Amino acid sequence: MKKKNILNALMVLIVVVIAISGVMAVKSLKGPAVSQTENSVSANQQTAQLAADKTGIVTVERKGIAYEVDTNSSVCTGDIYRSKINSALTVSSCGNTLLVLGADTQLKVNNAETREFALNKGEIFADTRQSESPVSIATDQAVFTSHTGVFSVTVQPSSHTVYVYSGEVAVSGENVAGNVTVQAGHSVLILCREDGTIEVTNEGFAASVLSDWQISTLQKCNMDSTFWFSDTDLKNVVNLRQAEKTAAQQAQLLLTQQAKDHLKQEQQEYEKAKDNALQNGTGTSDSNPSDNDGTASDSNTNAKTKYCTIEIRCDTILDNMQNLTTGKEGYIPSNGTIIATSKIAFEDGETVFEVLKRACDATGTQLEYRYTPLYESYYIEGINHIYEFDCGFESGWMYKVNGWFPNYGCSSYKLNDGDVIVWVYTCNGLGADVQ
Repeated sequence: MKKKNILNALMVLIVVVIAISGVMAVKSLKGPAVSQTENSVSANQQTAQLAADKTGIVTVERKGIAYEVDTNSSVCTGDIYRSKINSALTVSSCGNTLLVLGADTQLKVNNAETREFALNKGEIFADTRQSESPVSIATDQAVFTSHTGVFSVTVQPSSHTVYVYSGEVAVSGENVAGNVTVQAGHSVLILCREDGTIEVTNEGFAASVLSDWQISTLQKCNMDSTFWFSDTDLKNVVNLRQAEKTAAQQAQLLLTQQAKDHLKQEQQEYEKAKDNALQNGTGTSDSNPSDNDGTASDSNTNAKTKYCTIEIRCDTILDNMQNLTTGKEGYIPSNGTIIATSKIAFEDGETVFEVLKRACDATGTQLEYRYTPLYESYYIEGINHIYEFDCGFESGWMYKVNGWFPNYGCSSYKLNDGDVIVWVYTCNGLGADVQ
């Protein structure tokens, strides 16, 4: 018995040693974290490239082992970084942003010291203005190098695109005739044709061709007079897109309402025709039912249509992104508005919940709810994949009507003509941070 206990103890000890060794191996593989304070910067931070910030899930493969990236960790030669959908990673040098990886991107660090990278897929944003040496981004078709420029590279299956926002970028490679220098305000498109030939174009571009991610990343990089576009140019594009989105949402809601009204009219006409057929067949009435039905129909037609407006926003999350559940970043609109203020028709007796559901259905916005028998009302759990507690233990959805937050469920609030409904997401103080 004593021998058995000794063997068990030895097995436990071996397991503990193996576990500790594994932890130490992973820590050794990751390398030491670079510490920093508000008032001091370590020697390593001055020279190293760091994974300074990330959103969503980003992994790094180092020496054949993959794990999730730790913020403020060193970037080493041979690393392969992979960002998932709705994710991004910022790489800094000397405290300044050097690279930003977009979503669904794979980047290999060919040489950390000489700042040579290989973009296998996805998109990357580079700001080399403060870099100690040139930065090179290689794809399988060309190499893009700059020491003064701000640019982005996008790799798709059949084409590679480079936009230069400031400074200049040199383009080289087997498929590039000579060395091409691209100035701010110009782009390079490398198109891979079906017959195997490569076409390289160098031409100007407008701010309107940029993706939302490219625009938002540009707006965060301290734009100066060397940039081809101004902050106003970018804001105009953002505002125009938001206006178009609002108009599209409103149009979709209107089509939904028209379809509903058309169905209602068809049902009324069917009931009217059925009543006429029954009365004409029995001959029990000398009165003309169509006159009575017509009167009722005219009354319904002339009745004033009632409208309310609805808006859904989560702009409070923009000030609390550090508390947001990992992977939810992609569901947060850049301006915090999920459904812009839209006008919706409703019938007597309809509630805030019914209008919310109709608005989400019409615009393709995800909505999840549950019925609570205790309060005899529906409780909104999530909108646009943003749920309660996703941004702190006090976070969740609230609604107000005409500036007032009702203290009862949304399916208990019956609407009046002209009501203004706003759904907001609170992060702090159970509604203290929303207006």
